[in-house]
Amino acid sequence: YYINALGLSYEALAISITPGLLSAALLLTNNLRDVLEDKGNNKKTTAVRLGEKCARKLLVAMIIFSALGPILLVFFYNYEKIILCTCAALILPARHFKIILCEPISKRFNLMLASVGISLYLVGLLFFGVLCYGAS
Repeated sequence: YYINALGLSYEALAISITPGLLSAALLLTNNLRDVLEDKGNNKKTTAVRLGEKCARKLLVAMIIFSALGPILLVFFYNYEKIILCTCAALILPARHFKIILCEPISKRFNLMLASVGISLYLVGLLFFGVLCYGAS
């Protein structure tokens, strides 16, 4: 954004919160699946540095806080409330919070990885659709 506008914008930051946090959550989910192997091989991934327990909590927090983007746009930048429909895409990964927080690392973590990826894709489509059809 900065390169094109030659400045910073809080509105652009608010728009980027949701896809940014979901992208980071996708990477952290992938790191978390391999944390035991990476720790044994001395790889310094985010999940290894934070520890498994903290990485699990951070992953859930990133999904939850990714809903802030559309909320900020509605309340501070007067976007139409229809943009809040992008938060519906966050239901997909939220369904797997219990797996992430309570279960040992297993192939079931692939469900979370797939859900975050699909959610990120849907958020992109919904943001694009809503912004193109006059949400601001």
